[in-house]
Amino acid sequence: MRAEFEARQREEEHRDRVTQERWRVEDQEQRLKGELIRQTLQQQTSQMHVQADRAELERRFREQELEREIQTLKIEEQRRLRLVEEEQVLRQQQMMEDVRTRGEAQFQAEQEMYWAEARQEKERLQAASKLRHLEEDRNRIELALEAERMERRKEAKAAVRQRMD
Repeated sequence: MRAEFEARQREEEHRDRVTQERWRVEDQEQRLKGELIRQTLQQQTSQMHVQADRAELERRFREQELEREIQTLKIEEQRRLRLVEEEQVLRQQQMMEDVRTRGEAQFQAEQEMYWAEARQEKERLQAASKLRHLEEDRNRIELALEAERMERRKEAKAAVRQRMD
């Protein structure tokens, strides 16, 4: 009977050890799963940071390109206007010289035609300038939209961080 009691006691101790070992293995599995999830979230967050940084750099680069392009267009427009003004002055000087050599009536007709052409050229340049300004406005709006998208991405990153914590 005593041998039977000791055998039962050993069997119960063995069962307890097996149960404790199973719990220890389950706990270790849970820790490993948690660590894997944590590492995955960290990798995703890191990738999101890299993508956000790239997007920010690209946005800055595009913004700089746009600013350079705008400056170039402004300089080009000023140059054209200056050339048109210079041409007008030269034409006017030539017309004044022609007045001395030709009759007043012919001069008057040429002068009216000249001023009509000058007005048309000025209107054309102004229309082109307006078009450039509209394009600049459109580009600024696109940049603002891109900045808003970046802000949303940052908010999404913050939300992911909060979930990780």
